[in-house]
Amino acid sequence: MPIRIFFLSTGLYIGGEETQNLLTFSRMKDKGFEFILGTTKDAGPFSQPFRDAGLDVFPNLLNRSKFDLSGLMNIKAFIRKINADIVCTGGFGDSLFYGRLAARMAGVKSIINTFFHFGRLDRKTARIELLNSFLHPLTTYFKTSSMALRQYLIDEMNYPADKIIAIHDGIDSSKFSPQKPEPHIYDELGIPRGKPVVGIVASLYPFKGPDLFVETAAIVHKQFPDAVFLMVGEGSEREKVEKLIEKYELQRVVIMLGYRTDVPRILPIFDISVLASDTEAFPNTLLEASACGNPLVSTAVGGANEIVLDGYNGYLVPPRNPEKMADRICRLLGDENLRKEISENSRKRLLENFTIERKVEVFSKFFEQVHHGEPIPPGLYN
Repeated sequence: MPIRIFFLSTGLYIGGEETQNLLTFSRMKDKGFEFILGTTKDAGPFSQPFRDAGLDVFPNLLNRSKFDLSGLMNIKAFIRKINADIVCTGGFGDSLFYGRLAARMAGVKSIINTFFHFGRLDRKTARIELLNSFLHPLTTYFKTSSMALRQYLIDEMNYPADKIIAIHDGIDSSKFSPQKPEPHIYDELGIPRGKPVVGIVASLYPFKGPDLFVETAAIVHKQFPDAVFLMVGEGSEREKVEKLIEKYELQRVVIMLGYRTDVPRILPIFDISVLASDTEAFPNTLLEASACGNPLVSTAVGGANEIVLDGYNGYLVPPRNPEKMADRICRLLGDENLRKEISENSRKRLLENFTIERKVEVFSKFFEQVHHGEPIPPGLYN
């Protein structure tokens, strides 16, 4: 009989967390596991890919509101109905509160809480986080995507250190690969052929640093006027970024592509891939760029430090420092041999540490140990 895991989240939206879960859960079906997904609210726009992969999704389990206790009884009854062996929750908030409380009431012994991003102590859901702090004894293990996020839970959220396990994400290295770019894609995107390309894949939100990327481009442009800067992503900062591009007169230098569904086609164009964020738990965009053999230039924040080995597969720079970021980009643009060496190291490090196959192997071993009640030491789980 497969180990049956009920995974509860607020909803299934488009993002790194959902992509990781889809890649992992769908592949674990062949490893003796069965995942059943539930959402406290509407299933969300990313629920269909889970269904297409053969995973059942049950939405709106919380009924009316996050403080409606009838929803607790509804989730408890559902857990019993599917006869879950393990209950796993995703993220902070209502799914964390109701998921583990309902699991304990339903008699489930193994309760796992997973976290992919940094929470905020001052957010609107702080009331339910206060309630959540009293339920930590119900949790068997907390699972984070990076050691940086693990430390955050300990230092900022007062989570019990002896229960927190970090398991790194993995990506499909066949979908993202250092293939030769399609010749016509340059014309399609308006990129002059033969020009060096520095790119970033990130939503246009303040913490992603799109303004830092433009400020960096302005500095690099003075030394490498032929370089083209691509921005892939959409968000609330678009107008601000457009004004910044105009301010630095970079209209012919910085190309904003908006939201794209064909990132695997675009990444091979990049000669250098940039992460400009102020905070990141474990940025999958660096993994995708690594799989394509892109040298990395990243702010030294959160889990980025666990992906980028400074000077080996890329460079780490302080956040909010366009001069340092520009210096590393210029170093790579000015040395083709160095760029080639770091490119090879980038792909190599990805294949050795961050493939989805490795993630599935580690995740399966983790859940097997949890199911059998075997003790797991805190820290990075391999």
